[in-house]
Amino acid sequence: MTEQTLSQFYQSAQDYGFSRDYQARVSQLVINGQSLGDDRLVYLKSMSLPSKKAAISTVKYYGVDINATGTRDFGESKQWELTFLTDQVLFLKRWFEQRLEEVSSNPLAAGQARPVNANPVPGTSSLAQIDVIDDNLETVVQYTLNGLFVVSTPGITYNLDGSGKVQEFKVTLGYQTWEAKDLVTNETYASY
Repeated sequence: MTEQTLSQFYQSAQDYGFSRDYQARVSQLVINGQSLGDDRLVYLKSMSLPSKKAAISTVKYYGVDINATGTRDFGESKQWELTFLTDQVLFLKRWFEQRLEEVSSNPLAAGQARPVNANPVPGTSSLAQIDVIDDNLETVVQYTLNGLFVVSTPGITYNLDGSGKVQEFKVTLGYQTWEAKDLVTNETYASY
């Protein structure tokens, strides 16, 4: 049995710290070989790290439902949401709309069944790199989302009697796989 004390809590907090809401950033975003520059990534307000989940399979055993883990799923891989502050010339909105049109109008890319990171075609890379940083602003864990594509771009609602609040928009992206690298231990783990 573990005996947890207040001093153990403080020691763990000192050893491992706490992750803060501002300690992650998208350091690279490339869709269809087109990179969104750092001067545009600073408009990114919020996003989430990728997740994993398992389906639950139920089997009857003597009339009782027994639950077991089923197939894995890449979590939000069909709907990874990014919230951006809107720039005045709507560059970000148009950039994502163009990436969406490129994929939907290209029958070769749309019908490609294999994962993008398997033998990628030069100039067609699509990925996002997310850096999780520590209190010293050093990257400690790096996530890479492979096979990135645009799912939807939103309309933006303007309130004509508003107070001048900065507009935001959410873009929904999808991806095929993700992997993470712990830069402290140099261990890589993948979601596939």
